[in-house]
Amino acid sequence: MRTEWGDNVKNTKVWIVRKYNKSSRWDAIHSAGFKEFEFKTKAEAMKFRNSHTKGVFDVYEKIKNS
Repeated sequence: MRTEWGDNVKNTKVWIVRKYNKSSRWDAIHSAGFKEFEFKTKAEAMKFRNSHTKGVFDVYEKIKNS
């Protein structure tokens, strides 16, 4: 992608697995803390997610500008 300043920016798709620190996404009135893990493919992200038997997870795709 080319920005308005003429720079070439490469958009890269990555998969994010978000693991929440609590057993819920919400802690009373605000979002619970979490850690995010980044993967190049959906298969890698799902393998990581499925290797955990406990916890609350979100898996999503993100476009990363580099």
